[in-house]
Amino acid sequence: MASMDLNGLSCHINTKISIIKKSLQLRKMGKMDPSLKTVLGKIAHEMYLLNDLLNQLELECHRQEGQQNQLKVANNRNGGPPFHPHIYLTPIMAKMATLGGSHKNS
Repeated sequence: MASMDLNGLSCHINTKISIIKKSLQLRKMGKMDPSLKTVLGKIAHEMYLLNDLLNQLELECHRQEGQQNQLKVANNRNGGPPFHPHIYLTPIMAKMATLGGSHKNS
């Protein structure tokens, strides 16, 4: 996988958020039925993965924005053609996007 665009990652994150919302609904049910405790463990795991992924994404975006600004300045100094920035995920970020695995809707 060379790079993953931000739209793909956004879709992935939205899917994760949807899964967490569904899991939180199950959590309400779990309070009434203690046998659903494993679901609560999965909720906590998904929330941890999502939080970590969002933190890494934010750091990567800031890093790439800094590089983008440096390239704009360098391009303007050299009188080059207009600079059209693109933000791509590194292979590490693409790998992080798959940390939660795949989920099947029941």
